[in-house]
Order: sequence, then C-alpha cells, then structure tokens
Amino acid sequence: MFIDIVHKYGDEFTQDVWPTLPDSQYSNFASLILYCFIRDQKPKKVFELGTEKFARSTYIIQKALLKNGEEFTHYMCDFEPILNQAYRNLFDTTGCVLLNGPIETLEFDYKEIDFLFIDAHHEKWFAGFYLDEIVPQLAKGVPVHVHDVYLSKDWEHRFPYVICETQEFQERHKARTLSVEKEFWMEDYCMNEEYKDIRNELAEKFPFIGGFPAPELPYGDGTTYWRVKGSSIEEGTVNSLGVL
Repeated sequence: MFIDIVHKYGDEFTQDVWPTLPDSQYSNFASLILYCFIRDQKPKKVFELGTEKFARSTYIIQKALLKNGEEFTHYMCDFEPILNQAYRNLFDTTGCVLLNGPIETLEFDYKEIDFLFIDAHHEKWFAGFYLDEIVPQLAKGVPVHVHDVYLSKDWEHRFPYVICETQEFQERHKARTLSVEKEFWMEDYCMNEEYKDIRNELAEKFPFIGGFPAPELPYGDGTTYWRVKGSSIEEGTVNSLGVL
C-alpha cells in the first residue's frame, strides 16, 4: 500500500522538502507521493518528460534521488526555454542530463530507464505517442507516472467531455491494448467516497495535503501511477515494485 511508504518517508518530506518546495500546478498530495515513491523504489535512471519552468517535480525528484545516496542519472526533457529555466531553478544539478524537445524527434534509448515521469502535452495524440513509442522500450514492471489523468472508480473520467490523453487510456483499456496496468490513481483519493477515510487519515498527519473531498489545486490532483505490463526488449533487472 502506498500509505506505508508515506508513513515511512512523509516526515522526511515535511522536514526536508516541503519548506522550500517551489510553487506550481503539481498538487501538494502528488508532491508528497512522488518523493516517498522515489525514496522507496530507489530508481537509478529517471526520465522526466515535462519539467515545467518552476521545476517543482524536478526539485522533488532530485531531492529524493540525492537522499537515496546512490549514483543516478536524472534525464530532464522539455522545450529548450522551459528546460533551461527549470535547470536554473534547481538547488543541485548532480546527475542531471538535459534533453531538448520535442521528444517526438529525440533519439534516445529508454531500455535502462527505471522510472518514467510524464507531465507534458495532455492531448490524446501525445498519449498515443508515448504509449506506442516510449513505453514499449521499457522493461516489464517499470513504473510510469502520468499527470492530469483524472481517472477514478471503474475507469470513470471526471471530465468526460474533454478530448485528452485520458481518453486514449480509456479507449486502449476497453480494447485491451493498453500496455500499462493501474498502480494508483490519485483522483480516487481526492473524489471517490470509498477512499475518504484514508485521505482524511493522511491529512491529519500531513495537513498540507488537505482533506476529502479535494476537487481543486493545491489539494486535488489527477496524478496516476502505472506499471509496464510487458516489453518489446529483453527484460533486464527491474526494481521490485509491490508498493502501491
């Protein structure tokens, strides 16, 4: 359960990360989970697709990787102006490698990536791109983070009238062609009554994430975590997941 890793690393996040965390459209709850997830999984090669100029996610990833105390590579990919701004906003650039977008034209070998973070274009076509071109290169079991996919319950979308990457996930799930499987959908813990008690329990210890319901920022969030079902490459050594 993801609650276990939050209780394990949440105080550390509160003390070492939260006080200086940059402002952005990435929620407080998602920030807490991202840090705890990386601290627990200890990936060595992280690919961050979409850095955002204020660099909140980049900041969190970097804090967690450094705290893990092991050698790592943190690939940062975005359009050049945003990428450079995010890099300048970092407190420590150890292990960072800048990759200028667009990613569709980037020549990169993803087979050693052991955590893929996506918070970029939210259009339907772009989800099709990374599901077809990037995810198949990852080893089986690699965790994939996708932001702003507001799925809850039985594949319900909170904004069904919007044509976006969520729709691509829904359609592939229905057709049984989706190459990733659900690990954790944050929308459940923001708006699904089944998860109300869990959310409120966490909020008592970490009040900055807000209680239930959480429809809007900085408390509401559509972050999703997935795991690669299979791979088109020969499987290598992958971190043991079994967390969320």
